[in-house]
Amino acid sequence: MSARQTNTFKITVYWMVSIAIILAMLLTPAGAPASAAVNQTQSYIVQGVSAQQAAELVQHQGGEVTSRLDIIRGVGATLTPDAAQALIAQGLKVTPNRQMKMNAAAAGAAAKGDKDTPATDYADVIGADAVWNTGNTGQNVTVAILDTGIAKFSGLTKSANSKDKRIVGWKDFIDGGGEGKHVDPNGHGTHVAGVIANSDIGADNEWNGVAPDANLLVGRVANTDGSASYEDVIAGIQWVVETQAKYNTRVLNFSMSAPALSPYWADPVNQAMMAAWQSGIVVVAAAGNLGPSPLSIGVPGNNPYVITVGAFTDAYTPADWSDDYIPLFSSSGPTYDGFVKPDLVAPGGHIVSLMDKKSYLGKEFAANAVAENYYSLA
Repeated sequence: MSARQTNTFKITVYWMVSIAIILAMLLTPAGAPASAAVNQTQSYIVQGVSAQQAAELVQHQGGEVTSRLDIIRGVGATLTPDAAQALIAQGLKVTPNRQMKMNAAAAGAAAKGDKDTPATDYADVIGADAVWNTGNTGQNVTVAILDTGIAKFSGLTKSANSKDKRIVGWKDFIDGGGEGKHVDPNGHGTHVAGVIANSDIGADNEWNGVAPDANLLVGRVANTDGSASYEDVIAGIQWVVETQAKYNTRVLNFSMSAPALSPYWADPVNQAMMAAWQSGIVVVAAAGNLGPSPLSIGVPGNNPYVITVGAFTDAYTPADWSDDYIPLFSSSGPTYDGFVKPDLVAPGGHIVSLMDKKSYLGKEFAANAVAENYYSLA
């Protein structure tokens, strides 16, 4: 072997060893022996030709089925990495049970209002008051909200013009709990529900929510710190679709996101959202708070079958459109699949809505309280 060939051989071996070391660092947690990493179970979404097939093959590999996700022909499961690889070799799709995060941030310390029930401006900014004048206040329509839960404020339990039960359905995918045990330890879900449907009359003598007569179907899929697993989110979407006829659910709101790591159609949450769309439900998703960089819209906002909403702010002058702008935090498109997103923008800065002062966000952003159980968030 010549000197040149020897040198080339050494360089090749060097790169092979380097790549092997990098792969080992990626696959094995620091400080953990390789055998522990191989044998430790992890949470996955397993998809096959049917949920039943996926469940049977998971159990055959010694895994545990944690939920049936028929909406995506799969199951949630705990498996060892070796078992996951074995299922992949059998033609199943195995995805780590990723985490999603809520889209919320402090809007800066807010000024205290003089009245117990402050006015909210976003209904006027988007023209909801003009729609109210036609007699349309959201009556006979149910909006599903998959988030951190909901607190029992009168503006959410009572509609504007009806004494009927308003929270028509509730399910807690985190801690369980019966129909009457509506909770929101985080506060985000209540804040979102308030924007959508709060029937309180504000200081401007107008309703504080956009659709004060809409019914609410609430699924708690996120825990106290505002994070949610793919498995719980998909289970929540499945519940919304399964009960669609019972509750006349027309809209699904989802204000959480996760980074896009695959084509939109390959992502399990997006697949569930597309099933909801196919059933006739309008899916509305937040663009996310990772702007202003391009390609920053996450799952499920990157899905062409959902209405993706970015944020703009009225610069504290709701009657003057000339100074409105898109804040830096609002995620931007296009998506990695080449879709122009978001589809529209809506008020998303210094949004005043309901939130329990004892909730996680209520304590974290205590300076953002504008009145009793009303907070301003971005």
